[in-house]
Amino acid sequence: MVKLSVQQKEQLIIGTILSCNNEIKKISQIMPKLNENMRNNMYHFNMTQLFSEINPLFENGNQIPDEAIFVKNSRGNYYAYFQKVYDFLDGYEVNLQKNLNESLKVDETLVQNPIQIDILTFKQDLKNIIIELSKKNDLNNISPEVLKIKTLANKPILINGFDISNNVALRKELFDNFNISFGNLIAICFDKSNQQLLFVTDNTKTLVVYDLKKDELNFYNSINEKIKPVQLTPKNYSQTIKDLTDNNNIIDLYVNVSMLKLDFTDNLFSDNARQKFIDETQKQQASFSIIKKGKL
Repeated sequence: MVKLSVQQKEQLIIGTILSCNNEIKKISQIMPKLNENMRNNMYHFNMTQLFSEINPLFENGNQIPDEAIFVKNSRGNYYAYFQKVYDFLDGYEVNLQKNLNESLKVDETLVQNPIQIDILTFKQDLKNIIIELSKKNDLNNISPEVLKIKTLANKPILINGFDISNNVALRKELFDNFNISFGNLIAICFDKSNQQLLFVTDNTKTLVVYDLKKDELNFYNSINEKIKPVQLTPKNYSQTIKDLTDNNNIIDLYVNVSMLKLDFTDNLFSDNARQKFIDETQKQQASFSIIKKGKL
């Protein structure tokens, strides 16, 4: 591991906070309640100023260098990402963080009723957000019928801030690392008990899992206890997975209609159901138009 200088360590701390603060702003647009726990603009101003002091070549408005960011939210999994940032800040160069905080203290002679905004308050605010996200589970409050409506309408379904219905950040990884595409994908299921997305194919070796809490994408047997590989088909996959995992708390989020003809499919990776609905609607409108003109 390359040994970092004090300046590089300082940049890593502040750069990670700035990057995380931007992610908080993004998730706050989906979950406005999180704004109650965060002073986003104040953190941005203070940390940007401090980063400029650490690195005189950095100008306000510039993008934070990649090497100054400890972890990125590449999959849109806010809960796991925020937890990683919190763990980093809670244990990395604590004494150095104390020194940086000294630079962030407000001059009480210049400001009436000063508000302390520093690394310590950021960590506490971040912890509050993690707790708030841990309480967010849309599946606890909706029926199977409403679930179908939400997925068909392309509405978000949030589990700890992660949209299990519309998130496409995993798509490239699935193809590059596991050769999973629309052609061999049977279904996408969600394990409510373990908070895992299951990507089902007809290959016994490629039951791939994305664990929301661990932010880990891998083969089922690499993340969970080993199960006996079996052939999964469009007709047996649902019950077979429940039997193998001894878990009935598994729901379908997507089914490949080219493999199994169903009246419903969601919009996680394709628009099959939506297109079917549009086609049928257009046919009905055309028929109505003919009747109205007296041609039938």
